[in-house]
Amino acid sequence: MRKYSVPSRYLLDPPTDRYDIDENNNNATNDYTQIKKEYKESDDSLRKAVQEIAFVSRAHLHEARNKQNMVPKDGRQALLPAVSALHYLEMLEKVNYDVLHPMLNAAPEAQRLNVALLLGRAWLTGVF
Repeated sequence: MRKYSVPSRYLLDPPTDRYDIDENNNNATNDYTQIKKEYKESDDSLRKAVQEIAFVSRAHLHEARNKQNMVPKDGRQALLPAVSALHYLEMLEKVNYDVLHPMLNAAPEAQRLNVALLLGRAWLTGVF
């Protein structure tokens, strides 16, 4: 936590109105501006931490993809969760590594269908 200076209270109880902060509110107090500044700093720190973890995860998944030929065909089913992980990492990249973005929490039908098709293809071909 201290590496990225993310206060734990923001991770356990994220702000719900961070997308609805009114920039033109003239009645804002110093406390409000201080809290807003802390939210922005914690968001940036959290985004950097998530980005670093995503890069490492993607590197591990690509290494696993390169070495999947060494895994017996019957054991390749154990690699199927990597398909969902790769899809989630792509979604994270689209939202600029913001884990609190609403797009990541709500899975529309099209996204579920896409993941199901990717899983089916990986299961049938044995390649993820």
